[in-house]
Amino acid sequence: MAGIGRSRERVRRRRERDRAVRRYLADRQAITACETKRDTEIVELRRRISVIEDEAANQIEGLRVDQGFSRMVRALRPPRDRRDGA
Repeated sequence: MAGIGRSRERVRRRRERDRAVRRYLADRQAITACETKRDTEIVELRRRISVIEDEAANQIEGLRVDQGFSRMVRALRPPRDRRDGA
């Protein structure tokens, strides 16, 4: 009888170990999926940030050109035109 009890205990421990290994592997797989999703989203966000930066840089450059042109036109006006606040 004692041999049967030990045998059952070994089977129970092996099943627990097997469940723990399956749980470990499932968790590892879930972690990898989560990391992959995170990394993919980060790449996309960086791409979108780059597009926004490029668009802003182009807009700012155009505004600086306009600003420089306005300054040049004002500097070329005769002095009396500059005094009227225009």
